[in-house]
Amino acid sequence: MIRNCTRRNFEKVRVLSNLYAGGGCYCITVVPEAAAHTRPLPSAGCFYMLSLNDSSRMLPRPLSLYSFDAKTGETGFLYRPMGEGTRELSLYAAGNSLHLHGPLGRGFDIPSAVSPISDDVPAFGTSGAVALSEPQIADPKQAPLFIVAGGGIGLAPLNLAVREILKRNPNSRILFIAGGKDESIKELIDFFRLPAEVELILCTDDGSAGKKGFVPDILAEYLKTTGLISAPADKPPSTAEPAVSMLYACGPNPMLEKLAAFSNEYGIPCQISLERRMACGSAACMGCSVKTCGGMKKVCADGPVFDAKLFKDIG
Repeated sequence: MIRNCTRRNFEKVRVLSNLYAGGGCYCITVVPEAAAHTRPLPSAGCFYMLSLNDSSRMLPRPLSLYSFDAKTGETGFLYRPMGEGTRELSLYAAGNSLHLHGPLGRGFDIPSAVSPISDDVPAFGTSGAVALSEPQIADPKQAPLFIVAGGGIGLAPLNLAVREILKRNPNSRILFIAGGKDESIKELIDFFRLPAEVELILCTDDGSAGKKGFVPDILAEYLKTTGLISAPADKPPSTAEPAVSMLYACGPNPMLEKLAAFSNEYGIPCQISLERRMACGSAACMGCSVKTCGGMKKVCADGPVFDAKLFKDIG
C-alpha cells in the first residue's frame, strides 16, 4: 500500500534540543505539540520525513531514527549538515517547530524472546546503561553474538538497534564496530553513551583513534583472530549454526558492499541499511530505487533495511 506523504500526514513537533554530537554531526530531539500523539511506535532502522519551515524547500528531508522515548514521544535524529536543508536544520533551537511524517520504511529485523520497545526503555543517547537481568548462560562465550557495524553518519540508526537487541536478548553479546575518517569519531561515539555490556571497537582511516583501517577489514580480522570463522561457508559446507547471530550494518555504499560480500561468503546473516536521496518517502516515485538480485526495489518502502543476500554490488 502506498503511504501518502502529503502535508496533511505531517505532524507538528517542537524542538527540545539541537546539540552538537561530534564528528561534524548534530542531534535534534523533537516532541509532538499535540497532547496525545497518534504516531505508531517506531523500530530501529526506520526513518522519518522532516519538513522544514523555509517554504522554498518543497521536498522534506529523510532522516534515520536515532532515539525514541515511548513515554514522552521524544524522537531524536542524528544528521550531518551537508546541504542547504540540513544546514538550515542545524540552526533550529529549542522552542522552534517543524513537521515530520513517520515512522516509515522497513527497519531491522531483531529476534526477540522478550517484548519490543516499551515504556521502560530510556531515551536513547541521553541516558546511561540499560538495566538488564543477570545472564543465565554459564559460559558468556556461548551467548548469541550480534554485531553492529557502521561508518560516519551511517552510525545513526545503530544506536537504537543496539538497545533494541539488548532489550529483546538480555543474555546476548554485542560487538559494535564504529568507523570514521579521524579521531572525531570518538566524540560522536561518546555522545551515544553505549550500554556497558557493549564491546566497542573504534577504527579510523588515519589511525588517529582506535585501530587504523576500515570497518569490513576490522570485522574480518576480529572474527578470524577469535576463531569465529575459519573458512567460507561453502568450504566445506556446514549445517552448524552461524557463529554470529546477525550482522547489522549502515554506512557508505563501499563499506556495505564489502560487508555484504563478506557475510555472504562466510554464511553470516546480515542486514544492511541503505542511504538514498528521497523525494517522497512513500513509494510514490522511483527516486530511491536500487537494483537488487530480486529486481528493482524502492529504498523508502522495501527498505531501507535489506537482507545482504539481495546484493552483489551496491550502486
